[in-house]
Amino acid sequence: MKSDELRLEFFKENKNWKKFKSSMKASEFSALQSHQSYFGHLKREENKLSKKLSEVEDIKKKMKSYEKKLTQKRKDFDFLLSDFTFTCSLTKWVHNTSERVYYLLQISRSRQKRKRVMLGSKEQIIESASKFYKRDKEASEKLKKNFKNFLTLEFNKRDSKLRENLLRIVLKNRGKLDTMKLNRDMIFTKVK
Repeated sequence: MKSDELRLEFFKENKNWKKFKSSMKASEFSALQSHQSYFGHLKREENKLSKKLSEVEDIKKKMKSYEKKLTQKRKDFDFLLSDFTFTCSLTKWVHNTSERVYYLLQISRSRQKRKRVMLGSKEQIIESASKFYKRDKEASEKLKKNFKNFLTLEFNKRDSKLRENLLRIVLKNRGKLDTMKLNRDMIFTKVK
């Protein structure tokens, strides 16, 4: 109930308060004074509440501002965190004039522009990847069987040598994909 609804309007046209007061019984006058006292308390508490609600709104605005700033600042050191991640996909691309088929590696991270790297033709990729996996017979067989699926899995599997290699390259570039220089030879050469 709003305090304004509780305010009593006492005979606005009657300007003689003393006469009005004298016409009241002592118990009525006591009840009126009590009512006015409680009305004053209620009004003060409403004012306190609206002030506190205003403060809460100001605090919420500040918190939103801080959250936004934290998100912006995190970008600068995001690559150092243990939950740093990126995804890779291998896509086919057909050259318009020569009709030759090439493959692109696309590296994606949230809130960043994707990085596309031309890996070359199937033969070039298999040759480079075979050198990378020359000591791993099982990987070499899978590569020759279905190179696209195998490499897509290797680029995205957390414990693969190829992903570790790519991760080192990304970390050396401070996690920024758009400014990263990358090519097939760099990806399939072990980084130390």
